[in-house]
Amino acid sequence: MKTHFIGHEEVAGYTLDLARRLNRLGSDFPEKWIYLGPSGKVIADELLHQFGPSGGQRVFAIGALYDRKTKQFSFTSGVSSSDFSPGETVLLIDSAIHTGSSLLAGLRALAALGVHNVLTYSLVVKRGAELVPTYFGVLIDDWDRALFQLEVIPNNRLAESAPFGTLRLLTKEHVRARFGALPPPFEGVSAGDLLYNDEAYGLRTYVYELEGTVAGFVSFAKREDVAFIDAWATCTEFQGRGIGSATLRWAETWARSAQCRTVELWAAEPAVPIYQKYNYRGVGGRVMDLGAAGLFHRMEKHIMHQGTGVIDGVREKATRTPWHPAGSRLNRPVGPEQGAPIQFSFRKRVR
Repeated sequence: MKTHFIGHEEVAGYTLDLARRLNRLGSDFPEKWIYLGPSGKVIADELLHQFGPSGGQRVFAIGALYDRKTKQFSFTSGVSSSDFSPGETVLLIDSAIHTGSSLLAGLRALAALGVHNVLTYSLVVKRGAELVPTYFGVLIDDWDRALFQLEVIPNNRLAESAPFGTLRLLTKEHVRARFGALPPPFEGVSAGDLLYNDEAYGLRTYVYELEGTVAGFVSFAKREDVAFIDAWATCTEFQGRGIGSATLRWAETWARSAQCRTVELWAAEPAVPIYQKYNYRGVGGRVMDLGAAGLFHRMEKHIMHQGTGVIDGVREKATRTPWHPAGSRLNRPVGPEQGAPIQFSFRKRVR
């Protein structure tokens, strides 16, 4: 995953070029602009600025909104077919295209009003989008993110309040390390057990060290486009201090950087509500009964919400088989405490 930083100067440069290209259209210059959401308005304002004082007199801008959940496109003010002339050119502006569903909905809404001569523009377009705009600034990979017009560029973070420990990849050095008291079903699990699973099942285990003790850990592996969390736990004496949030946050961040679309796991039944607070959801009601160990629920979290696997909000059928390391005695993650995992998205400065 790459991050593309697009500052004020870059936005000004792209909109200046677009203004010049629109001017060259002559009689086909679009005098009505439809911008999508607050971020679309930012781009429209930047573009309008390039035309100078005369731009405000020449262009009539209309706001619009798209609800991804309901798939509804609406104008922020009353618009009818009488507002458009036959054959008139209209410019539809979005800030970033992930799948293209919002622009496509806008095109359909305009078509319903009898408007068919529509130019489209987006500053950022993901390569897997199903709609390619007439004009666009930056083409990025489906796994990438773009941050633009930010006064402050956000860092990734594991923790933002004390205690501050150290997250490390598990090594043979930890065989002699002191572990805190692990909660069920991990009682008695040692660094040797974790190392064995890493070698046998291709897992990566990270331990969180605090006050000279291993306070928690997370084990996961990548298979195709899925990151599977095999085990996640915080020692009982360290729970409620943000350690579980930090380790899970790292697993999800690692998964995004490795181009995983989802994170999957088996959750012990008592831990299901905790995972739900981290935005994990059940997978088709799949439940595994391990007898005395209890029930375990298959759960997943989509971490690439706008990748090519999502078309108009409907996830494509996967060709893979969900994976977990068969026979792993640690395949029973327990959520230590509540918290908010990092959510990466297109971040925009709205004026």
